[in-house]
Amino acid sequence: MRHWSQVVFLVLLLIQVEAQDGFIKTSGIHFMLNGSPYYANGFNAYWLMYVSTDPTQRDKVSSAFQQASNHGLTLARTWGFSDGGYRALQYSPGSYNEQTFQGLDFVVSEAKRYGIKLILSLVDNYENFGGKKQYVDWARSQGQNLASDDDFFTNSVVKGYYKNHIKTVLTRRNSITGVEYKDDPTIMAWELMNEPRCTSDTSGSTIQGWITEMASYLKSIDSNHLLEAGLEGFYGQSGSQKQQFNLNFQVGTDFIANNQIPGIDFATIHSYPDAWLPGTSEDNQISFLNNWVNTHIQDAQNILGKPLLVGEFGKSWKDPGFDTKQRDVLFNTVYSAIYSSASGGGAAAGGMFWQLLTEGMDSFRDGYEIVLSESTSTASLIAQQSQKLRKIRKMYGWITEMALYLKSIDSNHLLEAGLEGFYGQTASQKQQFNLNFQVGTDFIANNQIPGIDFATIHSYPDYQSKMLLGTSDDSQISFLNNWVNTHIQNAQNILGMPLLVSEFGKSWKDPGFDTQQRDILFKTVYSAIYSSASGGGGGAAAGGMFWQLLTEGTASLIAQQSQKLKKIRKMYVMLRNVEIWRKARDMNKRGNTGN
Repeated sequence: MRHWSQVVFLVLLLIQVEAQDGFIKTSGIHFMLNGSPYYANGFNAYWLMYVSTDPTQRDKVSSAFQQASNHGLTLARTWGFSDGGYRALQYSPGSYNEQTFQGLDFVVSEAKRYGIKLILSLVDNYENFGGKKQYVDWARSQGQNLASDDDFFTNSVVKGYYKNHIKTVLTRRNSITGVEYKDDPTIMAWELMNEPRCTSDTSGSTIQGWITEMASYLKSIDSNHLLEAGLEGFYGQSGSQKQQFNLNFQVGTDFIANNQIPGIDFATIHSYPDAWLPGTSEDNQISFLNNWVNTHIQDAQNILGKPLLVGEFGKSWKDPGFDTKQRDVLFNTVYSAIYSSASGGGAAAGGMFWQLLTEGMDSFRDGYEIVLSESTSTASLIAQQSQKLRKIRKMYGWITEMALYLKSIDSNHLLEAGLEGFYGQTASQKQQFNLNFQVGTDFIANNQIPGIDFATIHSYPDYQSKMLLGTSDDSQISFLNNWVNTHIQNAQNILGMPLLVSEFGKSWKDPGFDTQQRDILFKTVYSAIYSSASGGGGGAAAGGMFWQLLTEGTASLIAQQSQKLKKIRKMYVMLRNVEIWRKARDMNKRGNTGN
């Protein structure tokens, strides 16, 4: 119970286990790091390799990572390409600039130093750093007859160039750390392309085929890292009823179908309401953003069954009438949607704003930049989000980590997490039962953690009903009945594990209290347990534990419940003994027949 903090049901609170770094994996709708759910607040900084190519400018990269780390940012998305042009990584197909590669080596090693994971994008849809246009131009120079830049996705020569780039980057041995990129856990994931678009085929089949082929090829080289496609989130035919969100963008991608491709481990979305809805009001842009983010979170969770990152978002100070408050509202809209999902065990795992700069980088300013030392209110929002996501990870991670640790010491005993039963995003339709309690737990997700052997719920309708002012005893009992039975069904049909009602009761301090009210509450809990336990095949409910020793009048009910449950157990023991006797008899008959 809330005020019984001096009773510690898990001594694991005193145990500190230092988790070592590792590769981020996925488990259903969650990222996992060392067996615990992983959430990340992050940023975009496309320029990291470009700047690091000049050793005299590398302090800007270090400064950006340090400032990011100070604000709790743990994930950075950056370019692992620069095709042709100034400071190119790839001069021409298969010809690489070692100095630029050493700049990328520095980025990876420095990210590790500051505890920041990386998402490395492998080519651009746009031509700023060469992109698909440069690949097509290289192929044309070799005699390929290509009609448009979209031939990048279908021409065998171009695809060969791109596959070679994938292999070259993934097998690069870092000149600083000595570790090949494909073996470095500092890299969280690869991205096939920054914002792939194929406007010449709006059916989506061209990009679907390209992602399928390239995902398979990349995974044949690197099975350690996650992979994402780089999508903005536009819907296609597989989500045609949601194409209203596309705002007339027809770019040849399909958020649902593209992310269902084997090898694509998680989904991404981008959103720039000021650029996508120019001339509309701030309220309209924020409303669109809120719907955009939440719709994709639900689709990632309920259709894709994969985690989702908001890969890019931002607001430009170049917008007419801009003020910092508008940007803060936008950041808060994205961050709130992510936190609401993540705190309930949902698919949203983090977001990365566009873009982070550090002092003295005026030539890189594009209107969307965030210089943390200059944007104090936005920087404060960023730090707060980092802290909130860290708390979620600690909560989920704590149960996972401590369950594994305890089981490594004691394989004899069962373990439960001590949950009250509040629902999260994994059963969002049942959050009505939470009565506005938002405590960062998830009855479904938390009890699905390996090492947790059975589920628990608590219920104090006289306390919980304070969230519903003026409720009657009948309302409280109705709530209790629904609460207990819903959790019993979830334990049976979703979790597949036993359930104990490990705390329940009614206070004599309640206005108008009489013992009969308490007896009705006890009977409601006991009846639900007995109904489940005595049902055909035996339900998930295995018992209840009232809080705490009570009066003689109620003691009679308690004794009756004990007797009823004892009878159920005797019945199952008798049935088991009968079954054993039958098996022995049948074996004896077969033996006599054989003689």
